[in-house]
Amino acid sequence: MIYTDPFLHSLNPTFLAPPQLTRIMNEYPVQEIKDYCANPEVSEHQSSLWGNYSAPVDPKDWVVHNIQHNLNTIVYQFTTSAFMQWDHHYVNYHMDEPGSHLECHNDLKNFRWLITSQIYLDSDDQGVWLCDRRGNQHKKIPQIPGQLYSIWATPYSWHMVDELTKLKRSILFRVGKRRHKTVAHPEVDKPAWIIVNDGHDDTHYAKLAERMGNYTEAHLYSLGHRNIYHTNWRSGDLNKVENYVKDHHFEYEIINSGDFIGWGNYTITNDNYEEMADFVFGRRRYSSMWNHIENNMHSYYSQNLQLHYQDIVL
Repeated sequence: MIYTDPFLHSLNPTFLAPPQLTRIMNEYPVQEIKDYCANPEVSEHQSSLWGNYSAPVDPKDWVVHNIQHNLNTIVYQFTTSAFMQWDHHYVNYHMDEPGSHLECHNDLKNFRWLITSQIYLDSDDQGVWLCDRRGNQHKKIPQIPGQLYSIWATPYSWHMVDELTKLKRSILFRVGKRRHKTVAHPEVDKPAWIIVNDGHDDTHYAKLAERMGNYTEAHLYSLGHRNIYHTNWRSGDLNKVENYVKDHHFEYEIINSGDFIGWGNYTITNDNYEEMADFVFGRRRYSSMWNHIENNMHSYYSQNLQLHYQDIVL
């Protein structure tokens, strides 16, 4: 079932059913997950220090096969396209300890599009809260064993989890397309633009720094610019993107994320990231610039204009 309030998401109450549901509930590898996250070399290590654990599910497990069998359907229900190609997908155990929580965030980060899905394995009324545009709790997803919920990630798909009182077990998987491996709004007779995604403080849990590139893309589009490229977040790959653009376009400009032609620029620092969060969540009165920039991006994503793109091979 598809829902639009407070943003696009879906529910499948019986995605995982016995006997596989029973097997996974009985064999959930708590210690193996903790051992995996104890390795400081894995990306999941840092969040485990706060009680949020994640570790890969064995690719040969039946549940991975079942997820991949249904992946096209999950993507289609949000995109209504049978031709979406993704370059990001994983299936993980996701386990949260009592006392842990998840702050308000939207998952989008540096993706062109992304779908986050989670299968609950317990029934303790500790489901995720879907939040409105201002980050206020709006709708709680029931924590029902075997239920799958999926979120279509945008800059406004805010969600959070309250502090837990019991261990919360689930399987989480994502599928998406990386932003820097696309060109948005391709038109052969117009110049290209390269947005450099760097230079911002990324302390805030809502990943506001990576949001800045989306603001700039929406702003460029509103000015009539097309052929919009991105560098990957903090990757130092500008030369690679620039070489590709040189081979495919007669003219191009390089612009930093957070630069807004005609309005100025904004850089998130360690001193102002809380102020930026206040702007994003409407806790602070917007300046005329931020009213304009924010409304541009909200309109852009409301029309799914971010999906007007072509894949590129760098």
